[in-house]
Amino acid sequence: MVADKFYRGGDYYQIDDIRGTKVRASNTRKQWDGMVTHGHSFSPRQPQDLVVGVRDDQSVPIPRPRQANVFSIVGTQVSAPAAAGATLITVASTVGFTVGNLVQVMLDSGVPFQFTLTGISGSTLSWTGRGLPGSVGTLYGDPIENAVISLSSVGGT
Repeated sequence: MVADKFYRGGDYYQIDDIRGTKVRASNTRKQWDGMVTHGHSFSPRQPQDLVVGVRDDQSVPIPRPRQANVFSIVGTQVSAPAAAGATLITVASTVGFTVGNLVQVMLDSGVPFQFTLTGISGSTLSWTGRGLPGSVGTLYGDPIENAVISLSSVGGT
């Protein structure tokens, strides 16, 4: 119910769009969505409604395309069995191997063994120092598939 039932010049009644009650025009406000409401029911516009997106230019001023990945692995396989304690292994190919390379051979146990190559003779790779801690090429049969990989090279080769 409206408490002020007396005449006010130019202050007419309006219907509150939210409550549905009769309210004097001087006590109403027009919201951002066009609804006319009493001051107590007024809901201001959310500031996030007015945010304007800014274009994010992600172009690179001097583009340089990524180079293609090039991998070159020097590797071969054991071609003859070698017993534990041996300091030489026979391989299918010695192409790409040079003295001084850090070489890794996969033992029959599945454990990799690394050594520094000190000699190449035909299809045999040899090293000095600690021998093979386990056998190579005796467990899996024909063909022998124990991998031999060069992990590093001397002189950039």
